[in-house]
Amino acid sequence: MAKKQVVEQVPTDFLAAHQQEIAAHPDSIVAFVDKGWSHLSRGEYDQALEAFGQAASLDSHSIDAQYGLGAAARLKGDKDRAIGAFQRAVEISEAGTDAIKGTMMGRMARWSLRELHK
Repeated sequence: MAKKQVVEQVPTDFLAAHQQEIAAHPDSIVAFVDKGWSHLSRGEYDQALEAFGQAASLDSHSIDAQYGLGAAARLKGDKDRAIGAFQRAVEISEAGTDAIKGTMMGRMARWSLRELHK
């Protein structure tokens, strides 16, 4: 007897999924950060900045939110805002309790700062 192949359905509209998560959990930093990355991947820089900004307003120590703000601002061409966000991400990485994540995100933010200062 042949086995039946099971194919998992993957959502194709990630933004809609993030909106549903935010509606269910309006204080979810992760949902706003994920929404920001979805917007960024679509080239929607203003919406990405808004989503990352919302995450940062929920938790000013979110390295994910600060790094996302820096990435979105950099791609939008707002160098000053990008530098500020990446500097904040570096500060958070140095003071953070998650050593592995802090080290990784801090290195990425430092690299981005060096690129912006060229």
